[in-house]
Amino acid sequence: MSTSAAAVATPPARFALLSLLSKDILTGPNYVDWVRSLRIALRYEKKEYVLDQPLPEGRLAANASAEVRANRQKHSDDSMEVSCLMLACMSAELQKTCDQMGAFEMANTLREMFQQQARQERYETVCGLLSCKMKETEPVSGHVLKLKGFIDRLERLGVTIPEELTIDMILYSLPSSYHQFIINYNMNGMTKTVMELHGLLKSTEGSMKHASVISSALSPASPVLAISEKGKRRRAIGRGRGKPKATTPYSKPAPELQPSKKADDAACYHCKEKGHWRRDCPKYRDERRKGKTTATSSGT
Repeated sequence: MSTSAAAVATPPARFALLSLLSKDILTGPNYVDWVRSLRIALRYEKKEYVLDQPLPEGRLAANASAEVRANRQKHSDDSMEVSCLMLACMSAELQKTCDQMGAFEMANTLREMFQQQARQERYETVCGLLSCKMKETEPVSGHVLKLKGFIDRLERLGVTIPEELTIDMILYSLPSSYHQFIINYNMNGMTKTVMELHGLLKSTEGSMKHASVISSALSPASPVLAISEKGKRRRAIGRGRGKPKATTPYSKPAPELQPSKKADDAACYHCKEKGHWRRDCPKYRDERRKGKTTATSSGT
């Protein structure tokens, strides 16, 4: 009963496998992804060996054991089944080329046809990986995912890069603003996966942005600081500080001295005669002398 159940379950399983592979029809440029998916499916069915081992040639010996005959028959049946599966999952042009081939011959032919293309794709992927340098204004999350995409592509092309080397390549691609983070990571002997490093870098990016906002707010060119300094100056003036230096109060210019008149042109205020001043007037002197004499005699 178990044998019949397995026989009934096998065709639907193979049909599901065919429908899965037929979603990615081989056209040429997608050879690397196509053959990778094919090998994964055949590995699950335990038939991947037909792509790497040719069918035995020649007839079996008359005295061959039953086990040898069974293994040879199984290899032939598996090769036929896999070749039909491969033909059903490729373009019509490639079907015409590989129609009469077994699985082993078909795999070698496709490899020779598209190996050069895979090599060119690998070269372009390596160039993209080596030139992947993060800019200062670029988000770190998108950069790490982009670099990881190149590494995943190389793995699909058969180039496996150790995770430690992947971490080093990511750290090397960071800009100078992450220099301190790189030093701390290496000095502390951290061992993180790519996604764990991705999380650390996102947290570091957030901290750096926060510090940048604070620094810009405290800079002299900041409008916030300018307004604050302006308010401080106003309060200082209100308390008597910060006033401009006092200037000399305005006063009218002193009148110019008029040139003195000559004695010849002057008129005496006492005798009204010209030619002398009052202090030089004989009449004025006589009167003063008489006045003093009178005052002295009366006092006696």
